[in-house]
Amino acid sequence: MLDHILLGVKDLDTGIAFVEQKTGMRAAIGGVHPGRGTRNALLSLGERCYLEIIARDPEQAGTPDPYGLERLDEPRLVTWAAHPGNIEEYARKLREAGIAFDGPSPGSRKRPDGRVLEWKTVVLEENRGGLLPFFIEWSAGSLHPSVDAPQGCRLERFEAAAPDHDELARTFAVLGLDVSVIGAYEPQLQAAFAGPRGEFVAVSPPAAPSLLTQNPRTPPRTVLSPYHAGQNGIGLPKCVSCPPPEYPQAARTKHIEGEVVLELVILPNGRTSDIRVVRGLGMGFDEAAVKAVSHWKFKPIKGPMGNPVPVQTVVEVVFRLGSP
Repeated sequence: MLDHILLGVKDLDTGIAFVEQKTGMRAAIGGVHPGRGTRNALLSLGERCYLEIIARDPEQAGTPDPYGLERLDEPRLVTWAAHPGNIEEYARKLREAGIAFDGPSPGSRKRPDGRVLEWKTVVLEENRGGLLPFFIEWSAGSLHPSVDAPQGCRLERFEAAAPDHDELARTFAVLGLDVSVIGAYEPQLQAAFAGPRGEFVAVSPPAAPSLLTQNPRTPPRTVLSPYHAGQNGIGLPKCVSCPPPEYPQAARTKHIEGEVVLELVILPNGRTSDIRVVRGLGMGFDEAAVKAVSHWKFKPIKGPMGNPVPVQTVVEVVFRLGSP
Protein backbone atom coordinates (compact mmCIF):
# COMPACT_ATOMS: atom_id res chain seq x y z
CA MET A 1 0.00 0.00 0.00
CA LEU A 2 2.99 2.34 0.21
CA ASP A 3 2.52 4.98 -2.49
CA HIS A 4 5.22 7.54 -1.77
CA ILE A 5 7.46 8.96 0.91
CA LEU A 6 7.91 12.70 1.40
CA LEU A 7 11.44 13.89 2.10
CA GLY A 8 11.16 17.46 3.37
CA VAL A 9 13.89 20.00 2.62
CA LYS A 10 14.26 23.71 3.18
CA ASP A 11 15.31 24.39 -0.42
CA LEU A 12 14.36 22.16 -3.35
CA ASP A 13 17.56 22.58 -5.37
CA THR A 14 19.66 21.77 -2.31
CA GLY A 15 17.49 18.71 -1.59
CA ILE A 16 17.84 17.44 -5.16
CA ALA A 17 21.62 17.83 -4.95
CA PHE A 18 21.72 16.03 -1.59
CA VAL A 19 19.88 12.96 -2.90
CA GLU A 20 21.98 12.92 -6.10
CA GLN A 21 25.20 13.03 -4.09
CA LYS A 22 24.09 10.10 -1.93
CA THR A 23 22.49 7.87 -4.58
CA GLY A 24 23.85 8.99 -7.91
CA MET A 25 20.33 9.72 -9.19
CA ARG A 26 19.01 13.20 -9.92
CA ALA A 27 15.32 13.77 -9.20
CA ALA A 28 13.14 15.37 -11.86
CA ILE A 29 11.09 18.47 -11.11
CA GLY A 30 7.51 17.41 -10.48
CA GLY A 31 5.74 20.76 -10.25
CA VAL A 32 3.94 22.97 -7.77
CA HIS A 33 0.97 22.47 -5.45
CA PRO A 34 -1.25 25.53 -6.01
CA GLY A 35 -2.52 27.00 -2.75
CA ARG A 36 -0.44 24.64 -0.63
CA GLY A 37 2.81 26.58 -0.90
CA THR A 38 5.04 23.70 -1.99
CA ARG A 39 6.82 22.30 -5.02
CA ASN A 40 8.55 18.98 -5.50
CA ALA A 41 10.97 16.72 -7.37
CA LEU A 42 10.51 12.98 -7.87
CA LEU A 43 12.45 9.72 -8.08
CA SER A 44 10.86 6.36 -8.82
CA LEU A 45 11.37 3.65 -6.19
CA GLY A 46 9.85 0.91 -8.32
CA GLU A 47 6.34 -0.06 -9.35
CA ARG A 48 3.73 2.39 -7.98
CA CYS A 49 6.14 3.79 -5.39
CA TYR A 50 8.25 6.94 -5.46
CA LEU A 51 10.24 9.43 -3.40
CA GLU A 52 8.92 12.98 -3.30
CA ILE A 53 11.43 15.67 -2.36
CA ILE A 54 9.25 18.53 -1.16
CA ALA A 55 10.09 22.13 -0.30
CA ARG A 56 8.43 25.50 0.02
CA ASP A 57 7.56 27.28 -3.23
CA PRO A 58 9.06 30.80 -3.15
CA GLU A 59 6.29 31.97 -5.48
CA GLN A 60 3.63 31.13 -2.86
CA ALA A 61 4.76 33.21 0.10
CA GLY A 62 2.31 33.46 2.98
CA THR A 63 0.77 30.02 2.57
CA PRO A 64 0.74 27.59 5.54
CA ASP A 65 3.74 25.36 6.21
CA PRO A 66 2.18 22.27 7.86
CA TYR A 67 5.35 20.17 7.49
CA GLY A 68 7.63 22.80 9.02
CA LEU A 69 9.81 22.81 5.90
CA GLU A 70 11.20 26.29 6.55
CA ARG A 71 12.56 25.13 9.92
CA LEU A 72 14.45 22.10 8.58
CA ASP A 73 18.25 22.18 8.83
CA GLU A 74 18.67 18.94 6.86
CA PRO A 75 16.46 16.56 4.84
CA ARG A 76 13.84 14.81 6.99
CA LEU A 77 10.94 12.45 6.43
CA VAL A 78 7.85 14.60 6.96
CA THR A 79 5.06 12.14 6.11
CA TRP A 80 4.12 9.32 3.77
CA ALA A 81 1.20 8.23 1.64
CA ALA A 82 -0.55 4.89 1.19
CA HIS A 83 -2.86 3.85 -1.63
CA PRO A 84 -5.85 1.81 -0.36
CA GLY A 85 -7.46 1.19 -3.75
CA ASN A 86 -10.94 2.68 -4.05
CA ILE A 87 -10.69 5.59 -1.65
CA GLU A 88 -14.45 6.08 -1.35
CA GLU A 89 -14.78 2.47 -0.22
CA TYR A 90 -11.84 2.87 2.14
CA ALA A 91 -13.41 5.98 3.66
CA ARG A 92 -16.59 3.99 4.24
CA LYS A 93 -14.62 1.31 6.11
CA LEU A 94 -12.88 3.94 8.24
CA ARG A 95 -16.23 5.50 9.08
CA GLU A 96 -17.68 2.12 10.08
CA ALA A 97 -14.62 1.48 12.25
CA GLY A 98 -15.18 4.81 14.05
CA ILE A 99 -11.93 6.38 12.80
CA ALA A 100 -12.12 10.15 12.32
CA PHE A 101 -10.80 11.61 9.07
CA ASP A 102 -11.20 14.38 6.51
CA GLY A 103 -12.05 13.66 2.87
CA PRO A 104 -11.96 12.24 0.36
CA SER A 105 -10.70 15.61 -0.89
CA PRO A 106 -9.56 16.41 -4.45
CA GLY A 107 -6.02 17.54 -5.18
CA SER A 108 -3.97 18.37 -8.26
CA ARG A 109 -0.51 19.31 -9.46
CA LYS A 110 0.58 20.82 -12.77
CA ARG A 111 3.65 19.19 -14.27
CA PRO A 112 6.34 21.15 -16.14
CA ASP A 113 5.03 19.65 -19.41
CA GLY A 114 1.62 21.18 -18.72
CA ARG A 115 -0.17 17.95 -17.82
CA VAL A 116 -2.30 18.08 -14.68
CA LEU A 117 -2.29 15.18 -12.24
CA GLU A 118 -5.38 14.71 -10.11
CA TRP A 119 -6.07 12.63 -7.03
CA LYS A 120 -8.22 12.26 -3.94
CA THR A 121 -6.90 12.04 -0.40
CA VAL A 122 -8.13 10.97 3.01
CA VAL A 123 -6.35 12.52 5.98
CA LEU A 124 -6.69 11.05 9.46
CA GLU A 125 -7.58 13.52 12.19
CA GLU A 126 -4.99 11.84 14.42
CA ASN A 127 -1.82 10.76 12.60
CA ARG A 128 0.38 10.23 15.66
CA GLY A 129 2.78 13.00 14.78
CA GLY A 130 3.28 11.80 11.20
CA LEU A 131 3.78 8.11 11.92
CA LEU A 132 0.45 7.36 10.23
CA PRO A 133 0.08 8.19 6.54
CA PHE A 134 -2.48 10.00 4.51
CA PHE A 135 -4.28 7.95 1.86
CA ILE A 136 -4.35 8.69 -1.84
CA GLU A 137 -6.11 7.45 -4.97
CA TRP A 138 -4.89 8.76 -8.31
CA SER A 139 -7.52 9.59 -10.90
CA ALA A 140 -7.93 7.17 -13.79
CA GLY A 141 -6.57 9.72 -16.26
CA SER A 142 -3.45 10.59 -14.24
CA LEU A 143 -0.14 8.85 -14.82
CA HIS A 144 1.30 7.55 -11.56
CA PRO A 145 4.48 9.56 -10.82
CA SER A 146 6.56 6.38 -10.44
CA VAL A 147 6.06 5.56 -14.12
CA ASP A 148 8.06 8.36 -15.72
CA ALA A 149 10.12 9.68 -12.79
CA PRO A 150 13.86 8.86 -13.07
CA GLN A 151 14.49 5.17 -12.42
CA GLY A 152 17.41 3.62 -10.55
CA CYS A 153 16.69 4.16 -6.85
CA ARG A 154 15.07 1.68 -4.54
CA LEU A 155 13.66 1.62 -1.03
CA GLU A 156 15.80 -0.66 1.12
CA ARG A 157 13.90 -0.23 4.38
CA PHE A 158 10.90 1.63 5.77
CA GLU A 159 9.95 1.40 9.44
CA ALA A 160 7.96 3.18 12.12
CA ALA A 161 9.35 3.31 15.64
CA ALA A 162 7.59 4.17 18.89
CA PRO A 163 7.76 3.50 22.63
CA ASP A 164 4.24 1.98 22.49
CA HIS A 165 5.09 -0.14 19.48
CA ASP A 166 2.38 -2.67 20.30
CA GLU A 167 -0.29 0.03 20.14
CA LEU A 168 1.19 1.41 16.92
CA ALA A 169 1.19 -2.06 15.37
CA ARG A 170 -2.45 -2.44 16.37
CA THR A 171 -3.30 0.85 14.70
CA PHE A 172 -1.48 -0.08 11.50
CA ALA A 173 -3.31 -3.40 11.36
CA VAL A 174 -6.71 -1.76 11.85
CA LEU A 175 -5.88 0.64 8.99
CA GLY A 176 -4.87 -2.25 6.77
CA LEU A 177 -1.21 -1.22 6.63
CA ASP A 178 1.63 -3.72 6.43
CA VAL A 179 4.41 -1.69 8.05
CA SER A 180 7.39 -2.86 10.06
CA VAL A 181 7.12 -1.55 13.64
CA ILE A 182 10.11 -1.43 15.96
CA GLY A 183 10.63 -0.42 19.58
CA ALA A 184 12.19 2.94 20.40
CA TYR A 185 12.27 5.52 23.16
CA GLU A 186 10.96 8.24 20.84
CA PRO A 187 8.55 8.03 17.85
CA GLN A 188 10.22 8.20 14.47
CA LEU A 189 9.92 7.21 10.81
CA GLN A 190 13.00 5.67 9.23
CA ALA A 191 13.74 4.92 5.58
CA ALA A 192 16.83 3.76 3.68
CA PHE A 193 17.16 4.67 0.00
CA ALA A 194 19.77 3.20 -2.35
CA GLY A 195 21.02 4.01 -5.83
CA PRO A 196 24.01 3.34 -8.11
CA ARG A 197 26.37 5.50 -6.02
CA GLY A 198 25.29 4.43 -2.56
CA GLU A 199 22.53 4.82 -0.01
CA PHE A 200 21.36 7.13 2.72
CA VAL A 201 19.05 6.88 5.71
CA ALA A 202 16.46 9.54 6.46
CA VAL A 203 14.44 9.92 9.64
CA SER A 204 11.61 12.13 10.75
CA PRO A 205 12.34 15.13 13.01
CA PRO A 206 13.57 15.33 15.63
CA ALA A 207 16.40 12.85 15.12
CA ALA A 208 16.73 10.69 18.22
CA PRO A 209 19.55 8.29 19.19
CA SER A 210 16.94 5.87 20.52
CA LEU A 211 17.52 3.07 18.05
CA LEU A 212 21.31 2.86 18.10
CA THR A 213 22.33 -0.74 18.54
CA GLN A 214 25.11 0.16 20.98
CA ASN A 215 22.49 1.42 23.46
CA PRO A 216 21.84 -1.56 25.77
CA ARG A 217 18.49 -0.12 26.84
CA THR A 218 17.09 -0.16 23.31
CA PRO A 219 14.00 -2.39 23.06
CA PRO A 220 14.36 -5.35 20.68
CA ARG A 221 13.25 -4.95 17.08
CA THR A 222 10.01 -6.81 16.76
CA VAL A 223 6.81 -7.07 14.77
CA LEU A 224 3.90 -7.37 17.15
CA SER A 225 0.41 -8.69 16.53
CA PRO A 226 -2.72 -6.89 17.69
CA TYR A 227 -5.01 -9.79 16.73
CA HIS A 228 -5.49 -13.30 18.10
CA ALA A 229 -6.58 -16.26 16.02
CA GLY A 230 -10.17 -17.34 16.64
CA GLN A 231 -11.13 -14.17 18.53
CA ASN A 232 -13.28 -11.18 17.58
CA GLY A 233 -13.94 -12.40 14.07
CA ILE A 234 -10.33 -13.31 13.28
CA GLY A 235 -10.07 -16.67 11.53
CA LEU A 236 -8.11 -19.73 12.57
CA PRO A 237 -4.73 -20.45 10.99
CA LYS A 238 -4.50 -22.84 8.05
CA CYS A 239 -1.05 -24.21 7.29
CA VAL A 240 -0.19 -24.47 3.60
CA SER A 241 3.43 -25.58 3.96
CA CYS A 242 4.40 -27.06 7.30
CA PRO A 243 7.20 -29.66 7.04
CA PRO A 244 7.62 -31.85 10.14
CA PRO A 245 10.45 -31.11 12.57
CA GLU A 246 13.66 -33.09 12.67
CA TYR A 247 13.49 -35.65 15.47
CA PRO A 248 16.28 -35.17 18.05
CA GLN A 249 18.58 -38.19 17.84
CA ALA A 250 19.09 -38.49 21.61
CA ALA A 251 15.33 -38.54 22.19
CA ARG A 252 14.83 -41.07 19.38
CA THR A 253 17.44 -43.38 20.93
CA LYS A 254 15.60 -43.25 24.27
CA HIS A 255 12.17 -43.69 22.59
CA ILE A 256 10.89 -40.37 23.98
CA GLU A 257 7.81 -38.74 22.41
CA GLY A 258 5.85 -35.60 23.20
CA GLU A 259 4.54 -32.20 22.10
CA VAL A 260 6.05 -28.73 22.14
CA VAL A 261 3.65 -25.78 22.35
CA LEU A 262 4.75 -22.58 20.64
CA GLU A 263 3.32 -19.09 20.53
CA LEU A 264 3.98 -17.16 17.33
CA VAL A 265 2.80 -14.44 14.99
CA ILE A 266 1.56 -15.22 11.49
CA LEU A 267 2.58 -12.26 9.34
CA PRO A 268 0.38 -10.81 6.56
CA ASN A 269 2.45 -12.77 4.00
CA GLY A 270 1.81 -16.05 5.86
CA ARG A 271 5.32 -16.39 7.26
CA THR A 272 5.99 -16.84 10.98
CA SER A 273 7.65 -14.45 13.42
CA ASP A 274 8.26 -13.94 17.15
CA ILE A 275 8.28 -17.67 17.95
CA ARG A 276 8.61 -18.59 21.60
CA VAL A 277 8.24 -21.80 23.58
CA VAL A 278 5.16 -21.92 25.82
CA ARG A 279 5.56 -25.53 26.93
CA GLY A 280 8.75 -27.40 26.10
CA LEU A 281 10.21 -30.88 26.46
CA GLY A 282 13.96 -30.29 26.53
CA MET A 283 16.40 -32.81 25.00
CA GLY A 284 16.52 -30.82 21.75
CA PHE A 285 12.76 -30.95 21.11
CA ASP A 286 12.24 -27.23 21.73
CA GLU A 287 15.00 -26.15 19.35
CA ALA A 288 13.80 -28.57 16.67
CA ALA A 289 10.23 -27.28 16.97
CA VAL A 290 11.25 -23.61 16.71
CA LYS A 291 13.50 -24.35 13.73
CA ALA A 292 10.73 -26.19 11.88
CA VAL A 293 8.03 -23.59 12.55
CA SER A 294 10.32 -20.76 11.46
CA HIS A 295 10.03 -22.22 7.94
CA TRP A 296 6.29 -22.84 8.01
CA LYS A 297 3.88 -20.85 5.89
CA PHE A 298 0.20 -20.23 6.60
CA LYS A 299 -2.68 -18.90 4.58
CA PRO A 300 -2.79 -15.14 5.35
CA ILE A 301 -5.52 -14.24 7.85
CA LYS A 302 -7.73 -11.22 7.16
CA GLY A 303 -8.55 -8.51 9.70
CA PRO A 304 -11.62 -6.28 10.14
CA MET A 305 -10.73 -4.16 7.08
CA GLY A 306 -10.60 -7.25 4.86
CA ASN A 307 -6.82 -7.21 4.39
CA PRO A 308 -4.22 -9.69 5.71
CA VAL A 309 -2.99 -8.75 9.19
CA PRO A 310 -0.45 -10.14 11.67
CA VAL A 311 -2.18 -12.64 13.95
CA GLN A 312 -0.95 -14.18 17.17
CA THR A 313 -1.65 -17.86 17.64
CA VAL A 314 -0.48 -21.03 19.40
CA VAL A 315 0.61 -24.22 17.63
CA GLU A 316 1.44 -27.68 18.89
CA VAL A 317 4.39 -29.46 17.30
CA VAL A 318 4.05 -33.19 17.77
CA PHE A 319 6.98 -35.57 17.98
CA ARG A 320 6.12 -39.24 17.44
CA LEU A 321 8.51 -42.09 16.79
CA GLY A 322 8.29 -43.05 13.16
CA SER A 323 8.35 -39.42 12.08
CA PRO A 324 11.50 -37.99 10.41
